[in-house]
Amino acid sequence: MYPLSKSLFIISVLVSSTLFAQAQPFIVGSTLNDDLVKNQQWSKVENLSDEFTGNSIDKNKWDTRSIVPGRFHWVGRWPGLFEADNIHLQNDELWLEAELFERPKADELNGRDDWTHGGAIVRSHDVVQPGMYVEARMRTTETIMSGTFWLTTPAADWDVVPKAELDVTESIGIKSGVFKQPELGWYANVADEFEFGVNANCRQRSSSCLPLVNQAGDYGTFDPSEDFHVYGVYWESPTDIHIYLDGKYRFSISPPIPFAHPMAIIMAIETYDFNWPSTAAKDGFEGSLEERSTQYKWVRTWQLSRTTSIHSD
Repeated sequence: MYPLSKSLFIISVLVSSTLFAQAQPFIVGSTLNDDLVKNQQWSKVENLSDEFTGNSIDKNKWDTRSIVPGRFHWVGRWPGLFEADNIHLQNDELWLEAELFERPKADELNGRDDWTHGGAIVRSHDVVQPGMYVEARMRTTETIMSGTFWLTTPAADWDVVPKAELDVTESIGIKSGVFKQPELGWYANVADEFEFGVNANCRQRSSSCLPLVNQAGDYGTFDPSEDFHVYGVYWESPTDIHIYLDGKYRFSISPPIPFAHPMAIIMAIETYDFNWPSTAAKDGFEGSLEERSTQYKWVRTWQLSRTTSIHSD
């Protein structure tokens, strides 16, 4: 048996090592692009990070409203209406519930009264800056609705601050086979792609001066609804976006315009017009709350505290 002083020293080293290991982005790969993240010193941005413990979502970090005056103006994509009561903290996880309404509902803007499904959206109050690393451990719903983790610029004069969107991952749980008419071919392909793997995208939204432009990338054939995965993005610079899956670098995207302006973190569960509802049973809405929910174990955002060389001697 070790003397007390030696035992305390060992415990101290183990605790320090654990804390140090936790205070870095989740990177286990060994390529130069992995080292680009791994061989730097980071500090966690607490207002943009959450372990989702407790009984309710932290309203100091997250906004659960669909309409956020002066920032965001989106009630959902028909037929899926965003509703705050579909946001739950369960088992130290954030669950965004996919719901089939008993009867159609109207939205808060009275824009239409035929919403048949419920989803949810969560947005960060604070914003992510170029140079940060953002990651989430999540699992997609087992319904026709989505699992998403993305960044976007809040409302602004789009001719001065272009509306930009950085999708780290976006997927559907079940392919319904029902598409918006008459563009069956195009929509069918998107539904096929969104059922599997990482679907990342850098999107320039249209304005009076700029057209809509997408620069996309994908990786893998795994089913995002079967298990949890860690999805990460290193927003290295306005022109360099690197996507990571389960701690390993997968691909990079060059955005259509420089992504130079801060963006909020978004988590949403949505419906799509390339994957419209069919029946409750086929679409997954007879499953349990857990099966119907997109689940997030944590979100973590990191900023550089010091940069070191990414090359070894």
